Amino acid sequence: MGRTTRSSALRDRTSAWQYRFCDTLALNHCRFSKSIPNTELLSGVRLRRGERAIWQRRYWEHLIRDERDFAAHMDYVHINPLKHDLVKQVADWPFSTFHRLVDQGVYPTDWAGGAEDGTQYVE
Repeated sequence: MGRTTRSSALRDRTSAWQYRFCDTLALNHCRFSKSIPNTELLSGVRLRRGERAIWQRRYWEHLIRDERDFAAHMDYVHINPLKHDLVKQVADWPFSTFHRLVDQGVYPTDWAGGAEDGTQYVE
């Protein structure tokens, strides 16, 4: 299955649940932050920015630009356990949406993020 077809299939199958997921994640994030006492030591930078020391500072937000960008991000998420030597192949990671997307025909079972459709995976 080519990248455009895969990205279309990914978009169609994820658009409904991604909004529910984002809402739930934001709510949980907010509740969690407010449940922790303000006892951590904060640097001057964190104080000026109003940041807590419980979240990763290197977080970045990215707006998905198009179908190709969406497919690249989905590929990135699925290949991460392989990239960090947690598994020998993508399908070995049990906590992934990859299995559901294989069942739906979006990815082949043996997909590993390489150049099987002529597009190299790039970090």
